[in-house]
Amino acid sequence: MTRSVARWSVLLLALGPAAGADEPATDLKGLQGTWAVASAQEGGKEQAAEQSKRLSIVIDRDVFSFRFEGQPKALDMKLTVDPAARPKALDLASTVREGQVARGIYELAGDELKVCWSRNGKARPDGFATRPGDDRMFLTLKRVGAPDK
Repeated sequence: MTRSVARWSVLLLALGPAAGADEPATDLKGLQGTWAVASAQEGGKEQAAEQSKRLSIVIDRDVFSFRFEGQPKALDMKLTVDPAARPKALDLASTVREGQVARGIYELAGDELKVCWSRNGKARPDGFATRPGDDRMFLTLKRVGAPDK
C-alpha cells in the first residue's frame, strides 16, 4: 500500500509543474493591449472621473505602462503575474527605483480587468477594495485596443 502511495506521489509531483508551467505566459497574453480607466479608487474614495479619463494603461509583453494624456513620457513598470495564486497575483517593479515593487492582485473577465495593488512596501491586498490609510489603488479597466503586433 505504501509503495502505491509513493508512486502516485512521485507521479503527481512530476506532472504538477508541467501542467501549469505556461499559465503565467497564457495569463500575461490575455492582459496585452490598451486599457481605459473605467473607475479608480484610492483610500476608500472614488477618484475624479476627469482625472481617470486622462490615464490609460498599456500592457506590452511584461511592461505595464501608465500613460497620462498630454505627457510625452510613460511610467513603465515590469509586470510579473502568478495566476496560480488566489486571488491571482501580480507584481509591478519600478524601472526607475531599484527594489521598489508594488504587490497586487488582478482579475480578467473578457474586456474588463480589475487591478488592486499596495504601495510603499505594504502587504498584497486580499480583495478588490481600498480603505482610508491603506496605501492601495484599485482600478477597473476596459480594453480599448488590441496589442500591437
